[in-house]
Amino acid sequence: MINARSELVAVACNSTAHALDWGTGREVAYGAGNYVALWQAADEQVAGVVCTLSGHTARVNCVRFARGTRDAVLVSGDANGAVRVWHQIGGIWQDAVVLDGHSSPVQAVDALWVDNVLLVTTAATDGTVRVHELCCQADALVPAAATQEIALGTHTALDTQLAQLDDGVLALALGTTDGRVRLFARAGKTGAQFAAGPALAGHADWVTAVAWRRVEMDDCTVGGAATAHWSAGDMVLSSAAQDGMVRLWHIRRAESAGDDDALVAAQAALKASAAGEVSGAATGTAGAAQTLLVADTAYAAAPDAVLAGHDAWVHSVAWDGARLATASSDGTALVWTADPEAGVWASATRLGAAQGLLGAVLRGTMLVAHGERGIVQRWRHADGVWTEQSAPTGHSAAVRDVCWAGSCALAVSADQSARLFAPWPRGEWRELARPQVHGYDLRAAAVISPLAYVSAADEKVVRVFHAPRHYADACRKLGLLDDARSAAGLPTDSVTDNPVAATAALPVLGLSNKAVALDTSAADDPARRSLADAAMAPPPPGHVPLEAQLQRATLWPEADKLYGHAYDVYSVAVSHAGDLVASAARATTMRFAGIRLHRLRGDAAEPPTPLTAHALTVTRLRFSPPGPDVVGDRYLLSVSRDRSWALFERNGDTYALARHRRAAHARIVWDAAWAPDARFFATASRDRSVRLWPAPHVAVDTDAPPVTLAFPESVTAVDLLPVMLRDPPRYVLAAALESGRVFVLCAEASAASVPTAWSPAEIPRNISHTSDVHRLAWRAAPVDSDASAADSAGPHTWLLASASDDHSLRITAVDL
Repeated sequence: MINARSELVAVACNSTAHALDWGTGREVAYGAGNYVALWQAADEQVAGVVCTLSGHTARVNCVRFARGTRDAVLVSGDANGAVRVWHQIGGIWQDAVVLDGHSSPVQAVDALWVDNVLLVTTAATDGTVRVHELCCQADALVPAAATQEIALGTHTALDTQLAQLDDGVLALALGTTDGRVRLFARAGKTGAQFAAGPALAGHADWVTAVAWRRVEMDDCTVGGAATAHWSAGDMVLSSAAQDGMVRLWHIRRAESAGDDDALVAAQAALKASAAGEVSGAATGTAGAAQTLLVADTAYAAAPDAVLAGHDAWVHSVAWDGARLATASSDGTALVWTADPEAGVWASATRLGAAQGLLGAVLRGTMLVAHGERGIVQRWRHADGVWTEQSAPTGHSAAVRDVCWAGSCALAVSADQSARLFAPWPRGEWRELARPQVHGYDLRAAAVISPLAYVSAADEKVVRVFHAPRHYADACRKLGLLDDARSAAGLPTDSVTDNPVAATAALPVLGLSNKAVALDTSAADDPARRSLADAAMAPPPPGHVPLEAQLQRATLWPEADKLYGHAYDVYSVAVSHAGDLVASAARATTMRFAGIRLHRLRGDAAEPPTPLTAHALTVTRLRFSPPGPDVVGDRYLLSVSRDRSWALFERNGDTYALARHRRAAHARIVWDAAWAPDARFFATASRDRSVRLWPAPHVAVDTDAPPVTLAFPESVTAVDLLPVMLRDPPRYVLAAALESGRVFVLCAEASAASVPTAWSPAEIPRNISHTSDVHRLAWRAAPVDSDASAADSAGPHTWLLASASDDHSLRITAVDL
């Protein structure tokens, strides 16, 4: 292993209703792709993911912390039907148990400690709910009883939650697709079976969430008439549904089982449950009290209140003491309390979100919500005001490419967005800007300068973006511009001809970001006024942008479009001089596999003839860096799905084919990289190898065999450190595999053009990816020195950015 540590894990929350939960401690857990991500939400200074738990092989749909007084336990369920139980021992989360049995995606999970026994319930789209009992033995969780399966017939449970009533009785509430809240109960002893109770009617659509709470002594008096009929020890069950309503149900111990009809219904349900069925006789009518029968003890369940405040589906309910938090697709999170003067339940707080919300949890003065497109938002209550604070951000789909824009990492993703992450003064990384929110999945990006880049999506054009003035001001405030450029040095077209222009906006039904000036002069032009209305004032320089600002206030104006391809652009590269863009598109024949060169500076000219060599899609393009014996951008390297590589050599203003190595690998070539001195280049392939080839100005023999580095799996990404280390002079190569593993290899420079002795080391798996890595990118300078390592001896810390199919962008600090 190598000395490496995680600097940034940027990954969005999955867009499912129960994908986020907050336990009794400081940690929030949320499903992030196939991961479970953990975040210290209670710490106002922490806005990023602390660590990720890997083990799932499909999207994590739901997470839930176990309630109770024993050890910290987290349960998660995925789209393949697997449920994992994570046990925290010594502050470290460990994968304790895998619970199987479901044949379709798990939608909801719950866990409750009862003495030394952990009860886990899981609900899946196969129409079943499974109840598992685990006990803790020597820091290990082992099965304590046989699993019970509750079949719901043609309906499914969308949420499940356990509660402990008095005398050890356990209750189970299910929100189901028949619009009812189904109750089950059992005695507290290990191995007992849950028996079906009443199905509470009232909702007019699917019940999406349920949550229990026990009534405390103070609750009976602080809510006035709304809670005066409660007694300490009673239970209140809240439920949310797609009808936009939230309902409260009052469950209390009764002296008798109620009227004869209710008793008959409860006994019929008990008998049906023993036969493995859910009885229709247990279904009640709206507004009627019903009986939950456990042995000789009866509990009366009656409607208590209806909370109407949302305008769309309500996806979650969560109690925090006597307060209830709800989240809806209408983009709001409400905090409900019992109004002692009016004697009714009322929404004391309404928080608006940047997208429709799927869940919200409330803890003391903090509220955390998650929503559509993977957003996570956090608010804090202080001095009578709720204020939004920064929260984790990241991509919600595969991250396709990453490159360095000075000190910032620029990532593009299949979620149709480009994001810039920057180091903050306190040592954390934050999302500084979201320069592009597109209508097509983004495929590739390349940096022209710290204030300009090009991107390619699943379309036929390459788009050029220049930073607006506010981004340059923010970078200058944070000390991030490596080339010391300021806003005054920005090109005119990055802020339009109007010097007041500060940001950009995306027109309705448009794909091109337009520069706008946030001033009153826009009122004279309807088109400009429409853009100004769509834009939002950017945050002050040095302030962390919040989610709504990232979506609307940090866009970059589009400066140009580069045409020429007949099919979707797949790869792009920018010359080191910043004057040329090379691009290639998807292709199945040589006719469409050509590489097009676009000039960024000077007068517009007729596009040159495409460079041809390959017969299939060009997967990667790289210009050669300057070296001791070669000028920068002398060569353009291309690799392809046809298993070959090609080198084009610059001749004046054009490039011509210099070498073409057919069958360079046995399988697809995915990536390529140049050595910092341009003496050799590396190619990475599905044939489980990285091969090193001498540059033409170093080796004349075109048939010389390459140096082959073998790996245990397909190699999907490769990059070489942009500078050579000193004492002794060394090259550093990073390679990533299709499983997400990342290796760092070092070799001493020698008289030979290509070093042959490489010493490998693997980055620890707990800070690596779990799926295909699409791109690796070393930062050009170490983080612990103002000078490059080529000019200063001793170990330094280098940053390696990686983009993966697992939805995550990672930045790893490596000591070399």
